[in-house]
Formats: sequence, structure tokens, C-alpha cells
Amino acid sequence: MLSGLSIAALSTGTGIVLLLIGIALVIWGRRLPSITIPIPRLGEIKGPVGFGVLILGSALVLIPVWRADRPERLLISGRITFPAGRTLSSVVVSIVPSSHTTLTLADGTYSLRIPKGEDGMQYPAFVYAPNTSPPDYYIGVVRFDADGRGSFDYAVKK
Repeated sequence: MLSGLSIAALSTGTGIVLLLIGIALVIWGRRLPSITIPIPRLGEIKGPVGFGVLILGSALVLIPVWRADRPERLLISGRITFPAGRTLSSVVVSIVPSSHTTLTLADGTYSLRIPKGEDGMQYPAFVYAPNTSPPDYYIGVVRFDADGRGSFDYAVKK
């Protein structure tokens, strides 16, 4: 299985090769048929075959660069239960810092992706149950293990 770094390196390398081929086709491929590239809401671009290869090569180079600054994200999942094992759907689960928020399903489970944590790292977690009377708020903690996996299961006690 390829890691994120090797996929980015493979994409960038392929993009650079395609850029070089595209430049060669634009310069020396004048006798080749021209192509038409449809662009939604803008119309079409017509030009030598090399233009299409240049566009593809540019995309393969720029997409890994654009995504490089994103931190690795992990799936956090858990279950929110209320007294007597009761669960509710549409309970808001929010992990702080930032805006990592989701809603629970009917069985009280949820999942969302947050930046990878380090062993012992903790994120505050907030639970808001708008469909209770009165609406309830709870605060908990997402704890990370040595593999960077986080967990947050919460049982509301009253």
C-alpha cells in the first residue's frame, strides 16, 4: 500500500514528465490535430494536443502541493448514551479546537475526522442535546493512544 508521501511524489513526478511532454508537443507537434477542451460555464478551449497534456501535468503537480499543508486526519467515533441506556439522534458532538462537529445517529453513534493527536494528547469535547427538555450540555475529553487513535464515549448521568 502506498503512503501519502509516496502518492504525492508519484503524482508530482508524473506531472513533471507530462509537463515536459506537453511543452514538446506544443513546440514540435504543430502537424498533430488540435483538441477541444470543454470548460463548464466558460465554453471551450481549442489548441494543440500539447495543451491538454500541459493541463493534466499541471494538475498532477499542483494538487499534491495544495494538499501538503493539511495535517493528517483520523477518524474519531463513539456513542452518546443517556440514563437507562437511552440514545437520541441529532445530538451535536463537537471536538475543540476548531469546528469538528457532527450529529449522532438514532443509536447514539457518531464519527468525524479530526487532526491526528499524539500519545496522551487530549481535546475537549462538547455534547449538546437540543431534543431534550430542557436542552442539555455536557463536556468531556477525547484521549489519544500511542497509535494516534482517539476515543470519546459519553454516558450522561443524572
